[in-house]
Amino acid sequence: MVRLRDRKTGSVSMSLLRCERRVLRVATGGVTLAIVLWTIAVSTDWWIYVDGPPGGIYINATDSHFYHSRSGLWRVCRVEVPANHGWQRDHTRSAMAFSLISLSLMLMALGFSAYTFKEPRYMFKRLAAGVHFLAACTILVVQEVLINSVKYGKSHLHSLHPPGSIFSYGSSFHMGWCCFTLQLLAGTSFLLCSRKRKADLAPTEELGQQDEPQILGRI
Repeated sequence: MVRLRDRKTGSVSMSLLRCERRVLRVATGGVTLAIVLWTIAVSTDWWIYVDGPPGGIYINATDSHFYHSRSGLWRVCRVEVPANHGWQRDHTRSAMAFSLISLSLMLMALGFSAYTFKEPRYMFKRLAAGVHFLAACTILVVQEVLINSVKYGKSHLHSLHPPGSIFSYGSSFHMGWCCFTLQLLAGTSFLLCSRKRKADLAPTEELGQQDEPQILGRI
């Protein structure tokens, strides 16, 4: 007994399958880029800039003039004259913890994404999508913690944000939003490509064999 696949249905299914694989390859490439960007962002001090005027801002609490500071997730560099000149640790532990958690989730999501090309079943794609969304959520937490810490510092910590200083976000902060967007897009791509369709080919079938006859039963 021989059963042939319907050529029209098979053609549509194979075309859709090829398109989905291209989308997932692009999404996986975007995740790889996000990991590189996030590693750079987390390890640098280009998140927050606070600049004073050319003559500095006098701070009565430290009896010094503030000129400039730049902050990362791990440390803050303040330039003051005559004291408090150099590197010092001064940042939220929440941002540091979630930055490491997010990096771990991003690496895990990349592993699951790569595995879906070996086992293209819908359940593995949904698992990869879920981990991508979790990574995006942790990156969002880091961004929100930074934003809230800046708001609190401007209102209550005048030694960190002296009145009259100019505040701005740095390149690492913007790289964080790029990583969030890439993770969100990757999760959406894997979720949309995880639909279970009756017309889909079996994972073990080759792309060029959709029209070959299949023998069912004994001859």
